[in-house]
Amino acid sequence: MWLVKLVAYAAWCWLGLTLWRPATVRWPNALGLGFLRLGIGVLFGVVIFFAVPAQPDDVLWKYLAIYSPVRLLECSSSPG
Repeated sequence: MWLVKLVAYAAWCWLGLTLWRPATVRWPNALGLGFLRLGIGVLFGVVIFFAVPAQPDDVLWKYLAIYSPVRLLECSSSPG
């Protein structure tokens, strides 16, 4: 799953670099930005998950209650 996300993030960063900085477009740059985005996502995901207290049997509910709004916000927001 992480590999799929990394490929998607790197492709998206490559497109952004192509549009905004055509002279600097290289796959290593896009891949580096993709790794950065993946790392930020993992870091925030872990912090959010452990910051909200829950009983051990509430882990699924906790996951759905926290990440569903986060994913909805991510998918519905657009830059600009």
